[in-house]
Amino acid sequence: MRVGRGIPVRGRQGGGRGRRTAVRWAAGLLLLAVPSAFDVAQHYRSPYLADALPLTLLVLRCTPLLLVWRRPGPAAAAVCAAACGAGSALLVPVSPSEPWPWPVTSVLVQSVALVLLGLRHPGGTPARRRALAAGWAVGQLPGALLITLLPGRGGPLDLLPFAVVSAAAALVGELAGARAETARDLARERAESTAERARRVRLEERARLARELHDVVAHHLSVVVARADSAPYRIPSAADEDVREELAAIAEEARSSLNEMRRVLRLLREDAPDAAPAARAPLPGLAQLPALIDGVRDTGADVRLEAPLPDHREIAPTAQLAAFRIVQEALTNAMRHAPGAPVTVALTRRGGRLDLRVTNARPPADAATTGPGSGHGLRGIKERAATCGGTAEAGPTPGGGFRVSATIPSREGAAPWPSES
Repeated sequence: MRVGRGIPVRGRQGGGRGRRTAVRWAAGLLLLAVPSAFDVAQHYRSPYLADALPLTLLVLRCTPLLLVWRRPGPAAAAVCAAACGAGSALLVPVSPSEPWPWPVTSVLVQSVALVLLGLRHPGGTPARRRALAAGWAVGQLPGALLITLLPGRGGPLDLLPFAVVSAAAALVGELAGARAETARDLARERAESTAERARRVRLEERARLARELHDVVAHHLSVVVARADSAPYRIPSAADEDVREELAAIAEEARSSLNEMRRVLRLLREDAPDAAPAARAPLPGLAQLPALIDGVRDTGADVRLEAPLPDHREIAPTAQLAAFRIVQEALTNAMRHAPGAPVTVALTRRGGRLDLRVTNARPPADAATTGPGSGHGLRGIKERAATCGGTAEAGPTPGGGFRVSATIPSREGAAPWPSES
């Protein structure tokens, strides 16, 4: 993304971070330089560098910290210890009570180096601990070497304070590194969780679209096929040969569209969750079921509603939608696989549930069925019922027909179904 005059946003942010880091480093070096200068001026002298001693010590003590920051590891800690040791070799205490070979500011610098090593180390916990242990051990060597080569300036006991303080700094570095590692792991898990939630939403939306396409468009295409096939027998004026051919072509095109839609549905349902909730409920409910049944009757099908429908104002909208889509798909299956067979639709409300049943008899022997379907319809029926916490099943009847039945929970006192106007 770019803003302004084509300057990348990320570049601006990166420049801001770089400037903030530079300011922090400058402030840190200043805080080290001032105490170091006072420490050297009051407690030490040098036979080698008089005027340039404070600046030399500042460079020797602080420059290796940049190396530890950029390349955290035992080698960088060793360079820092060696540089501080070289600075101590230039110093002579003004009295035996002054700490040597490790002045206070040298101890502070090497402690900061160990904390940075633990905080910035790129490896896991075992590698970080090994690096800190190696950095601590390497840090003790310059002091031992200076005591051996220059015995008149200090003794072995002078090494103990630095060993204790640097060990504490290594422990702080381990804790800081563990906390940083935990923060990185949490950030990675949050990113993965966000990506998984986004993927889940996409799959659920694909499953919802597949259901809606199958339930709505496929139903109407099946009605087109049924009406085109039955028109020559229902309408006397359609018996003309040219009209028959045109109607047959319309039916064939509708069948091809159904086949193409099944292919699209397979792509949409690929890797989709087993039961994806609908994002928003379409309007059809129990009040629209009579119009649906009348539309199927217009194709010449024998469809009968066994009993009056329950009062839709007392049934939850989600249950109404599921019942409408299940009946719609069951009627579509009956027209497609059992043309000419009588179909009965029954919906009853019993307490807190809505029971529905769509049954077709055995089709006539000369019925032109479309063969086995893709299975998307029956799967969609079960998904529809599952979204409401209900169940659905489908299978043959003893008489050679087929039945789709479902039970859907119904809330008492649900809000009235919204009007389409």
